[in-house]
Amino acid sequence: MKKIRKFPLFLISSVFVIFVFSLNLDSNSVYKLDYKNRFNPPNSENYFGTDAAGRDIFKRIIDGTKTTIKIAFSVIFIALFFGLIVGSISGYFSGIIDDILMWITDVFLSFPSLILALSINAAMGPGINSAIFAVGIAMWPSYARVLRTSIKSLKNEEYILSSKAMGASSTRIIFKHILPNSISPIMVQCSLDMGYAILAVSGLSFLGIGAQPPTSEWGFMVAEGQKTILSSWWWSTFPGIAICYVVISFNLFGENLRDIFIGENHG
Repeated sequence: MKKIRKFPLFLISSVFVIFVFSLNLDSNSVYKLDYKNRFNPPNSENYFGTDAAGRDIFKRIIDGTKTTIKIAFSVIFIALFFGLIVGSISGYFSGIIDDILMWITDVFLSFPSLILALSINAAMGPGINSAIFAVGIAMWPSYARVLRTSIKSLKNEEYILSSKAMGASSTRIIFKHILPNSISPIMVQCSLDMGYAILAVSGLSFLGIGAQPPTSEWGFMVAEGQKTILSSWWWSTFPGIAICYVVISFNLFGENLRDIFIGENHG
């Protein structure tokens, strides 16, 4: 069995270490306004400089880790919830039910997910929760597809047919036998999509319809600093680096998980 490579594990571990640290960060120091020290470049007191209100950008980025982890897990939970329902029903039951559910899934997939999320977010109104829900709704079809494919390949296995012959209900078969054996592709999909979820919600915040002030959300911080990017480059640059770091961490970890499960399936 392959093991998780050290570098992706180090990256993803560092993200959660910062997340734990952010939980103990004094919120008063994060949102404290200090106009006398506005636009300070990086220095020994303000490692990443300060913004237009004199707030410490380093502390805001650390505090924003809470928002980022919330975004990642909340989006995946929403996408997984709807994807599991649709994928399980579509994969287990054939005929018209499968056709209707896959037609609905294809309609969602026909739109670029970011454009679909943007439309839903705009309709719901600005806010971080609206952005999270919008991105989650835009992402569920991929989970439905993955689960449907997995279930269709499993439902004719001997142990499934034996359960049917013994009178087990469809619900029991799906939840006790099929879903536990479909967990590998779902785990890979979740870990790969966490990076995209963060990037998508950050994009909506950058456009002004995601996180709202004074939330320490990295995409919104990039948007705040873009007007002074030439004179105060640190305001947008460091939140942008934070986004890249976390997205790359989740992507590398997800790809490593995929390689592990592929190795197990071929082993």
